Amino acid sequence: MPSIAVQRIYDLAPGPSTSHRVLVDRLWPRGVIKADAPVDEWVKEVAPSTDLRRWYDHRVDRFDEFVRRYRVELTQQFARDAVDRLRTVARSNGLILVGCPGFDVAAISGIVRLLSLVHVELRTRRV
Repeated sequence: MPSIAVQRIYDLAPGPSTSHRVLVDRLWPRGVIKADAPVDEWVKEVAPSTDLRRWYDHRVDRFDEFVRRYRVELTQQFARDAVDRLRTVARSNGLILVGCPGFDVAAISGIVRLLSLVHVELRTRRV
């Protein structure tokens, strides 16, 4: 089974990696130069929208609704295409989904949800 992990961009080691590292955020991380970033690609399409992130505002009482709305966003064609491509990568290589917010549970919930969708897809196809 392929390896899938979630990690903060600030915690990634520079240089080559055995896993494919994908920045999954709408915003580029502060203080990170794109040419030097330890990521293989930036996939904004699977990150929660700016409107959704602003609405959520890291409020724990909105977490469940945030997840529901984010799942709806992932059904849009451009997001589905990106998720499908990440699933393909996950099947053939290790995959590290990289985030750059404060990295508390609420701030990375979108990345964690994407991770669970990838795992569900992998388990479903193996049965």
